[in-house]
Amino acid sequence: MTSHLTPQTRIALVFFLQAVTAGALFTRIPDIQLALGLNEAVLGLTLLGQPIGNLVTFFVASAVIERVGTRRVMLAGLPALAICAGLAAVAPGPGLLFLIFAVYGSAFALTNLAMNVEVDRCEAATARRFMNRCHGIASAGLLATSLVGAGLRGVGVPAGMHLLILAPFVICLALALVLPLQPAPPRRYSGAPRRRFIALPTTMTFLLVGFVLSGFLMEGGTRTWSIIYNA
Repeated sequence: MTSHLTPQTRIALVFFLQAVTAGALFTRIPDIQLALGLNEAVLGLTLLGQPIGNLVTFFVASAVIERVGTRRVMLAGLPALAICAGLAAVAPGPGLLFLIFAVYGSAFALTNLAMNVEVDRCEAATARRFMNRCHGIASAGLLATSLVGAGLRGVGVPAGMHLLILAPFVICLALALVLPLQPAPPRRYSGAPRRRFIALPTTMTFLLVGFVLSGFLMEGGTRTWSIIYNA
Protein backbone atom coordinates (compact mmCIF):
# COMPACT_ATOMS: atom_id res chain seq x y z
CA MET A 1 0.00 0.00 0.00
CA THR A 2 2.88 2.39 0.75
CA SER A 3 5.44 0.95 -1.66
CA HIS A 4 4.99 3.80 -4.15
CA LEU A 5 5.68 6.58 -1.64
CA THR A 6 8.78 8.71 -1.99
CA PRO A 7 11.19 9.08 0.96
CA GLN A 8 10.02 12.67 1.42
CA THR A 9 6.39 11.59 1.63
CA ARG A 10 7.25 8.82 4.08
CA ILE A 11 9.05 11.20 6.40
CA ALA A 12 6.23 13.75 6.19
CA LEU A 13 3.74 11.03 7.17
CA VAL A 14 6.00 10.00 10.04
CA PHE A 15 5.76 13.58 11.32
CA PHE A 16 1.98 13.32 11.06
CA LEU A 17 1.95 9.99 12.88
CA GLN A 18 4.07 11.22 15.76
CA ALA A 19 1.82 14.27 16.15
CA VAL A 20 -1.28 12.07 16.15
CA THR A 21 0.13 10.00 19.02
CA ALA A 22 1.19 13.05 21.03
CA GLY A 23 -2.09 14.89 20.50
CA ALA A 24 -4.17 11.88 21.47
CA LEU A 25 -2.32 11.61 24.77
CA PHE A 26 -2.64 15.32 25.56
CA THR A 27 -6.40 15.30 25.07
CA ARG A 28 -6.79 12.45 27.57
CA ILE A 29 -4.69 13.93 30.39
CA PRO A 30 -7.82 15.17 32.22
CA ASP A 31 -9.28 11.66 32.13
CA ILE A 32 -6.02 10.20 33.45
CA GLN A 33 -6.07 12.78 36.23
CA LEU A 34 -9.64 11.94 37.21
CA ALA A 35 -9.08 8.19 37.03
CA LEU A 36 -6.16 8.40 39.45
CA GLY A 37 -7.75 11.07 41.66
CA LEU A 38 -4.77 13.42 41.30
CA ASN A 39 -4.84 17.05 42.31
CA GLU A 40 -3.16 19.65 40.11
CA ALA A 41 0.07 19.63 42.12
CA VAL A 42 0.60 15.87 41.91
CA LEU A 43 -0.38 15.83 38.25
CA GLY A 44 2.15 18.57 37.57
CA LEU A 45 4.87 16.46 39.19
CA THR A 46 3.95 13.41 37.12
CA LEU A 47 3.99 15.50 33.94
CA LEU A 48 7.58 16.45 34.75
CA GLY A 49 8.52 12.93 33.66
CA GLN A 50 8.31 13.91 30.00
CA PRO A 51 10.69 16.92 30.07
CA ILE A 52 13.08 15.01 32.31
CA GLY A 53 13.11 12.15 29.82
CA ASN A 54 13.63 14.69 27.03
CA LEU A 55 16.49 16.44 28.79
CA VAL A 56 18.43 13.33 29.76
CA THR A 57 18.06 11.82 26.29
CA PHE A 58 19.12 14.91 24.37
CA PHE A 59 22.63 14.65 25.84
CA VAL A 60 23.19 11.30 24.11
CA ALA A 61 20.64 11.42 21.27
CA SER A 62 23.09 12.62 18.62
CA ALA A 63 25.55 9.82 19.33
CA VAL A 64 22.77 7.21 19.45
CA ILE A 65 21.40 8.29 16.06
CA GLU A 66 24.89 8.29 14.51
CA ARG A 67 25.53 4.75 15.73
CA VAL A 68 22.09 3.23 15.27
CA GLY A 69 20.77 5.24 12.30
CA THR A 70 17.65 7.32 11.80
CA ARG A 71 15.59 4.43 10.39
CA ARG A 72 16.13 2.14 13.38
CA VAL A 73 15.46 4.94 15.84
CA MET A 74 12.14 5.71 14.17
CA LEU A 75 11.25 1.99 13.99
CA ALA A 76 11.72 1.71 17.74
CA GLY A 77 10.63 5.17 18.79
CA LEU A 78 7.22 5.47 17.14
CA PRO A 79 5.86 2.19 18.57
CA ALA A 80 7.33 3.14 21.96
CA LEU A 81 5.39 6.41 21.89
CA ALA A 82 2.13 4.62 21.09
CA ILE A 83 2.69 1.98 23.77
CA CYS A 84 3.56 4.58 26.41
CA ALA A 85 0.44 6.59 25.56
CA GLY A 86 -1.69 3.49 26.02
CA LEU A 87 0.02 2.54 29.28
CA ALA A 88 -0.38 6.08 30.63
CA ALA A 89 -4.15 5.75 30.29
CA VAL A 90 -4.20 2.64 32.50
CA ALA A 91 -1.39 3.49 34.94
CA PRO A 92 -2.32 2.43 38.48
CA GLY A 93 -0.65 5.32 40.27
CA PRO A 94 1.29 8.58 39.91
CA GLY A 95 4.70 6.98 40.44
CA LEU A 96 4.34 4.60 37.52
CA LEU A 97 2.71 7.35 35.46
CA PHE A 98 5.80 9.50 36.02
CA LEU A 99 8.04 6.70 34.77
CA ILE A 100 5.84 6.16 31.73
CA PHE A 101 6.01 9.86 30.91
CA ALA A 102 9.80 9.75 31.32
CA VAL A 103 10.11 6.87 28.85
CA TYR A 104 7.67 8.67 26.56
CA GLY A 105 9.79 11.82 26.72
CA SER A 106 12.94 9.87 25.93
CA ALA A 107 11.33 8.12 22.96
CA PHE A 108 9.87 11.40 21.73
CA ALA A 109 13.26 13.14 21.88
CA LEU A 110 15.04 10.37 19.97
CA THR A 111 12.29 10.01 17.37
CA ASN A 112 11.90 13.73 16.86
CA LEU A 113 15.62 14.24 16.36
CA ALA A 114 15.87 11.26 13.99
CA MET A 115 12.98 12.58 11.89
CA ASN A 116 14.51 16.03 11.58
CA VAL A 117 17.97 14.66 10.83
CA GLU A 118 16.51 12.47 8.08
CA VAL A 119 14.67 15.46 6.56
CA ASP A 120 17.87 17.52 6.65
CA ARG A 121 19.81 14.74 4.94
CA CYS A 122 17.11 14.32 2.30
CA GLU A 123 17.21 18.05 1.62
CA ALA A 124 20.98 17.92 1.21
CA ALA A 125 20.81 14.90 -1.09
CA THR A 126 17.99 16.17 -3.31
CA ALA A 127 18.49 19.96 -3.07
CA ARG A 128 14.76 20.24 -2.32
CA ARG A 129 13.46 22.00 0.79
CA PHE A 130 10.56 20.42 2.64
CA MET A 131 11.41 20.78 6.35
CA ASN A 132 8.74 23.46 6.86
CA ARG A 133 6.20 21.29 5.05
CA CYS A 134 6.90 18.40 7.42
CA HIS A 135 6.38 20.59 10.47
CA GLY A 136 3.19 21.99 8.95
CA ILE A 137 1.93 18.44 8.42
CA ALA A 138 2.78 17.66 12.04
CA SER A 139 0.73 20.67 13.16
CA ALA A 140 -2.19 19.44 11.06
CA GLY A 141 -1.88 16.02 12.67
CA LEU A 142 -1.89 17.55 16.14
CA LEU A 143 -4.99 19.57 15.32
CA ALA A 144 -6.81 16.60 13.81
CA THR A 145 -6.09 14.22 16.66
CA SER A 146 -7.00 16.88 19.24
CA LEU A 147 -10.40 17.31 17.59
CA VAL A 148 -10.91 13.54 17.51
CA GLY A 149 -9.82 13.19 21.12
CA ALA A 150 -12.16 15.96 22.24
CA GLY A 151 -15.01 14.31 20.34
CA LEU A 152 -14.34 10.93 21.92
CA ARG A 153 -14.27 12.54 25.35
CA GLY A 154 -17.58 14.21 24.56
CA VAL A 155 -19.30 10.91 23.80
CA GLY A 156 -17.79 9.19 26.83
CA VAL A 157 -15.19 6.89 25.27
CA PRO A 158 -12.73 5.92 28.06
CA ALA A 159 -9.15 7.10 27.71
CA GLY A 160 -7.82 3.57 28.05
CA MET A 161 -9.97 2.29 25.21
CA HIS A 162 -9.04 5.26 22.99
CA LEU A 163 -5.27 5.07 23.46
CA LEU A 164 -4.96 1.28 23.62
CA ILE A 165 -6.90 0.90 20.37
CA LEU A 166 -4.85 3.68 18.76
CA ALA A 167 -1.53 2.02 19.66
CA PRO A 168 -1.66 -0.96 17.24
CA PHE A 169 -2.76 1.31 14.38
CA VAL A 170 0.18 3.63 15.01
CA ILE A 171 2.58 0.69 15.23
CA CYS A 172 1.34 -0.86 11.99
CA LEU A 173 1.48 2.44 10.11
CA ALA A 174 4.94 3.18 11.51
CA LEU A 175 6.24 -0.17 10.29
CA ALA A 176 4.61 0.32 6.88
CA LEU A 177 6.16 3.76 6.49
CA VAL A 178 9.63 3.22 7.95
CA LEU A 179 10.55 -0.38 7.09
CA PRO A 180 10.82 0.30 3.32
CA LEU A 181 12.57 3.64 3.92
CA GLN A 182 16.06 3.99 2.49
CA PRO A 183 17.80 6.54 4.72
CA ALA A 184 19.53 9.43 3.00
CA PRO A 185 23.34 9.53 3.26
CA PRO A 186 24.76 11.57 6.15
CA ARG A 187 25.91 15.08 5.43
CA ARG A 188 29.61 15.57 4.94
CA TYR A 189 31.26 17.81 7.48
CA SER A 190 34.77 19.04 8.10
CA GLY A 191 36.69 19.56 11.30
CA ALA A 192 38.15 17.46 14.06
CA PRO A 193 36.35 14.17 14.76
CA ARG A 194 34.17 14.16 17.85
CA ARG A 195 35.19 11.68 20.53
CA ARG A 196 32.73 12.33 23.34
CA PHE A 197 29.58 10.25 23.57
CA ILE A 198 27.74 13.00 25.46
CA ALA A 199 27.20 16.23 23.51
CA LEU A 200 27.72 19.13 25.91
CA PRO A 201 25.93 22.40 25.01
CA THR A 202 28.01 25.18 23.53
CA THR A 203 27.72 28.91 24.20
CA MET A 204 25.71 29.34 21.00
CA THR A 205 23.35 26.59 22.15
CA PHE A 206 22.70 28.45 25.41
CA LEU A 207 22.05 31.67 23.47
CA LEU A 208 19.56 29.93 21.18
CA VAL A 209 17.82 28.30 24.14
CA GLY A 210 17.60 31.64 25.92
CA PHE A 211 16.07 33.24 22.85
CA VAL A 212 13.25 30.71 22.48
CA LEU A 213 12.78 29.68 26.12
CA SER A 214 9.99 32.11 27.02
CA GLY A 215 7.92 31.17 23.97
CA PHE A 216 8.52 27.47 24.53
CA LEU A 217 7.48 27.67 28.20
CA MET A 218 4.37 29.68 27.33
CA GLU A 219 3.36 27.26 24.57
CA GLY A 220 3.96 24.17 26.69
CA GLY A 221 2.27 25.57 29.77
CA THR A 222 -0.75 26.79 27.83
CA ARG A 223 -1.16 23.50 26.01
CA THR A 224 -0.94 21.34 29.11
CA TRP A 225 -2.75 23.35 31.72
CA SER A 226 -5.55 24.58 29.47
CA ILE A 227 -6.49 20.95 28.92
CA ILE A 228 -6.62 20.37 32.67
CA TYR A 229 -8.53 23.46 33.75
CA ASN A 230 -11.01 23.30 30.87
CA ALA A 231 -11.81 19.63 31.44
